[in-house]
Amino acid sequence: MLDSFYFRRHFVIVFELLGINLFKYIKQPRFRGMNKDLLRQIAIQLVYGLHHLAKIKIIHCDLKPENILFTNESQNAVKIIDFGSACTEFKSGFVYVQSRYYRSPEVVLGLPYNQAVDMWSFGCILAELVTGRPLFPALDEHELLELFIVRIGMPPEAMINKCNKRKFFFDGNRRLIRSKRSR
Repeated sequence: MLDSFYFRRHFVIVFELLGINLFKYIKQPRFRGMNKDLLRQIAIQLVYGLHHLAKIKIIHCDLKPENILFTNESQNAVKIIDFGSACTEFKSGFVYVQSRYYRSPEVVLGLPYNQAVDMWSFGCILAELVTGRPLFPALDEHELLELFIVRIGMPPEAMINKCNKRKFFFDGNRRLIRSKRSR
């Protein structure tokens, strides 16, 4: 933080000027993905950032390519931004957590979560940086859960049993209620 002030009853915080975000970066060459050396550099920096957040018990709750910015013109260093959804622990009343493409299974199912949800988002981001496409490009949570099941399998029975949204996603026989788009 460089400075702060009030302007028209709004609290304004001034930060350093950063470069483009990772989404714009991979969009530039027509979503071809990122070269492996740069990907490795960025991944290491993000792991350090997420490790630090975990040490101070902060869950970012909205980690996505748009919230990771290059710090310089040479585009070899990044910073995590936008802590507007961050929290220090699971809040049961907090309904909107994580952007859909990067939302973890426990958040989708309405289960308690911790810093691991940021690691899930991190994995989804890395896959997108390699391929240039989101790993789970769902339009709604039903479709997102279907994509999870197709790509990584059915959630464990224990998760389904504890799931607050069980009736929303599963019928009386515990079969997945398909997305309207999938029918």
